[in-house]
Amino acid sequence: MNPSEVVYAMNEETESGNICTPSLKLLDARTQLDLAVQASSVQAWADAAELVQDSSLDEQSLRLLFDTCENETNNQRQQLQASVLEAIRNMRELLSSKLLSTEDAMAVMKYGTNARVALDDYFGI
Repeated sequence: MNPSEVVYAMNEETESGNICTPSLKLLDARTQLDLAVQASSVQAWADAAELVQDSSLDEQSLRLLFDTCENETNNQRQQLQASVLEAIRNMRELLSSKLLSTEDAMAVMKYGTNARVALDDYFGI
């Protein structure tokens, strides 16, 4: 079974009934978030900033991914979309600062993790 089939099978078993086969673009966005969180964890600020600025995490790109999901949009799904976009905006804003601290690293990791969880929930991964 290939990764898409595994995710589809997982989606069939979710309580929310989300059935959205992840595209390579979605997987790329998730990877960029993960790498930005990892870079922040070791305070590799330039790398984290570069990763979070990737075009796969741009609002327009993410909205296209959300639109490809076959499920109806409801309030919960709209909140998940808003959570993803807000968390990425917060990451970008914080990483654009010149002087960052350990507390900032924790915040960036939190925002990135929250964005990843909301993406996964939205697509039923």
